[in-house]
Parts: sequence; structure tokens; C-alpha cells
Amino acid sequence: MRLALFILFPIIFVGLLVFLIFGLKPPNSIKLAAGINGGGYCQVGQLYKAELARDGIQVVLVETEGSVENIQRLVSGEVDAAFVQGGLELPQDESLQSLGAFFLNRWWCSAESLVQSELMQENGETYALLQDLRRLVLAPPL
Repeated sequence: MRLALFILFPIIFVGLLVFLIFGLKPPNSIKLAAGINGGGYCQVGQLYKAELARDGIQVVLVETEGSVENIQRLVSGEVDAAFVQGGLELPQDESLQSLGAFFLNRWWCSAESLVQSELMQENGETYALLQDLRRLVLAPPL
């Protein structure tokens, strides 16, 4: 019994020590899908790269055509993290987790010369004919 404790205790102690030192250590580098070069997500990626470099973590920014490609690369394992626009349908992959949002992607829609009589009611929803939407403006709020 004493011999078993004499042998098992150091093995368990060393195993626990190795796990604590190496198991909880952040990666040395990550690949981040950051969208189109010069775009908003790419600019935020540059900020993340600079901030994580201060902690000794190298960030490799992967240029893509946007959020859809970012999702594809994330699911395929080509990148470790990705910036994805809110509102996109994500694959039902339990290993994907959202960590938060850094942009508020609100869109305002306004139409001039649209009067109440031009609206249609169907199934409790209100619609307007496309030709009735004169001077339609779609833009982020200023």
C-alpha cells in the first residue's frame, strides 16, 4: 500500500502539473478570417492582431470575400476564428460559438410619397408595391 502511494502520488502530481502548465495555455498563433482587405472587419482584425501581439499571440489574418466565406472556412477548419455579419444563417454546428458583437448593423428604410392607400394588407402583414417605393433609401444610420 505504501509502495503504491509512493509511486502513484508523484505520477498524479506530475500529470496534474503538466496539465495545468500546458493544458490551459493559450495558443501561440491563430488564423482569423477577417473579410475583404480594407473592409470594416479587416480593420478590426488589425486591431485584434496588434492587441494579441502584446500578449505574445501571433494573429494571421486570412483575407476572404466576406462573411459567407468566413463561415465556410471556419466550418472546414481552415481558420480558428472568423468575423461574421449578424443575421446570416449559420450551420447547425455545435462546435461553433459566438463570442459577441462589435458592430451594430442596423439599417433604416425610408420611402417618400408613399401614402396609406398604396399599402396592401395580406395575412395580417402590410406590404407596398415596389413601384410605389419612390426614392427608396437603404443606408446605415448617420
